[in-house]
Amino acid sequence: MYYDESTKAIQTHIEENQQRIRVIEDFMKTNPTADEKEHKENIFVLSETNKALGFVAALKPHILNKAVDTYGAAAQTDMAIEEMSELTKALFKFRRAENNPEEYNLEKRRQDIYEEISDVIIMLAQLIMIYDGGCCEEKLCEIIGDKVKRLAQRLENTKNEVRNA
Repeated sequence: MYYDESTKAIQTHIEENQQRIRVIEDFMKTNPTADEKEHKENIFVLSETNKALGFVAALKPHILNKAVDTYGAAAQTDMAIEEMSELTKALFKFRRAENNPEEYNLEKRRQDIYEEISDVIIMLAQLIMIYDGGCCEEKLCEIIGDKVKRLAQRLENTKNEVRNA
């Protein structure tokens, strides 16, 4: 029951965001002097939020939790390691295909990457469940936020270095 309610709430939120996007787009059409950059940023944030919510809904946490309970933390951790290795291998194969397109099917290699990314995302969600100490979500968001801020700073520094070169 809880999962069905959560999924319904996520879907409602996605639909509300889609409505907000349409309102912003309509406003931009009827107000040519509006701050286009700000509105495009709002649309981008809403769209990215919907993607993230879609991932959460697609993961079906109750099933992932059942997998951890059924197979155990050690086995699922090992599976995560294996899936990450398979993603690494798929990425290398794609690079090889890019360098030799006449020998390899590039779209097949791209599809292989999507498959492996999906597997890794599923396993990462299980790792979060396994290693959750009661505040995992908050801690992860804090760590991710810090790392993205550092990335933004490095990008800004790189942009300045390129300008000054």
